[in-house]
Amino acid sequence: MTLSTSNQAYIFLATVYVGLLLGLIYDIYRAFRMITKPGRLLLAVFDLLFWILAALFSFTMLFKVNGGEIRLYAFIGLALGWGLYTLAVGSIVVKFLV
Repeated sequence: MTLSTSNQAYIFLATVYVGLLLGLIYDIYRAFRMITKPGRLLLAVFDLLFWILAALFSFTMLFKVNGGEIRLYAFIGLALGWGLYTLAVGSIVVKFLV
């Protein structure tokens, strides 16, 4: 399927936004881990559950925005959003939550 440049830009910005949201959700999860201090097994289960839910959320968003087509710039957008969130406010949010 051929996409216009404006449609590709929209998809890229949507994936950046999802990356920001995933970063925030991960920091909430990190704060939860710091407060509750789960054991190794429970921590592994929670980590696996987080990544499964993050993947489902990401692919659901890609399906709704892009018809399910997986393109490299979508993954770059996710990583960029997560990275921007982490660099800009990630540590502040965790300190606030803990």
